[in-house]
Amino acid sequence: MRFMLAVLLLLAPLPVRAATTDEIFALYARGDYEQAVRAGEASHTAAGLSIAARAVLAEDVLRDTPCLSCLERAESLARQAVAADPHFAFGQVWLAVALGYQARIIGSVKARMKDSPAQSKAALDRAVADDPANAYAVSALGGWHIEIVRGGGATLGRLFYGARESEAVALFDRAARLAPGNVAVHYQIGLSLAGFNAEKYHARIAAEFKAAQSGAPDTEYEKKIQGRAGELLGLLNQGAHDAFALRVRKYQGILLACLLLAGCWQTVTRPYGNAAALQPFAAGAVTEIGRDGKPTHYALRKIARGRYRMTQTDRGQDFGQGFELGFFPLPGAPSHVLIYQAASLDHTVGEDSLRYYGLLVVTGQKSAQEIRPDCEKDARAARASNTRAGRDGACTFADRAALEKSLLALWKSRKKAEYSYTLR
Repeated sequence: MRFMLAVLLLLAPLPVRAATTDEIFALYARGDYEQAVRAGEASHTAAGLSIAARAVLAEDVLRDTPCLSCLERAESLARQAVAADPHFAFGQVWLAVALGYQARIIGSVKARMKDSPAQSKAALDRAVADDPANAYAVSALGGWHIEIVRGGGATLGRLFYGARESEAVALFDRAARLAPGNVAVHYQIGLSLAGFNAEKYHARIAAEFKAAQSGAPDTEYEKKIQGRAGELLGLLNQGAHDAFALRVRKYQGILLACLLLAGCWQTVTRPYGNAAALQPFAAGAVTEIGRDGKPTHYALRKIARGRYRMTQTDRGQDFGQGFELGFFPLPGAPSHVLIYQAASLDHTVGEDSLRYYGLLVVTGQKSAQEIRPDCEKDARAARASNTRAGRDGACTFADRAALEKSLLALWKSRKKAEYSYTLR
């Protein structure tokens, strides 16, 4: 009996040792992406699963045609990494990147339905907070800011989401200082700026691609993108604008091209398209005082069909940005309480039917206050017309009647104005 037990013990398979993080990364670094994925999955660790997600993403980026199922696999691996340790920055970074790459394929509408932009922002904020010296996280957050501004315009991006071109550039600067020799970080910064405004950032883009091209690659992936950096730098220096733009679109990294206006009240139709707007104010210079007590200055002028155009006059990145505004009576409310309709002047053509709404309380011939609704905070008022937050976080109203019913409920809720305007 003892003899048989000894034989069985000898024949029993030895337990397989899980690969270490260094061993998993070595597989990734030499381009054995599927082996890296398997080893990362078997590790059941945040670090191993993050490398697995990174491997799937690297292989997808290098494909001629993107693979949605591959990106969903990367997302799943990254989410597993986040579940294993939400404070491990790379899990959050690769989750944001996977969602961004998916948006390139599924389009802005479906990306908004999945709440991809907001999820990406939350992941990157967490990554930077937990690992402020992580250059990948910092540069990716910069890319998020620049894409929100590119997709929705500087004014709407700033007002509704806190996205700023200047913040993106500051984050890019910080990432470059954190990892001055990192091929991938320099490449991604150059690519993000090239997709945003190649003319404005020509010198910076060239410098980033040059740094990527001349850096010492640590992985097979970095060797490949060095070639892309060299190709793009050559086209940029030749002034081959069309060819450069086409290559940038092909190689573009995180694409959060849709603007997600957190919590706004909106329509995707034009409920006041044929309505005559009111003009309660003369044209002139406007000073806005926001929640932070700081002034922002605009020029207000009258345009056709009773509308206004309001553009920022403060010198800086938002100079000249602004809105087309229309003011309409709110049935059931006092005459000095108006509906405002805002459309960004620099909004993307693909979503030019988007209009945003709130209340303007006229307090004098040259003064007014704004009540800006929030889909979550003012959910009760939105539900007055059976409107609820969508997966994009915004309240989208079906028609004019529904919008006006909820705006009246908002007025009756006695919500306080947070913005004031003075005309001079």
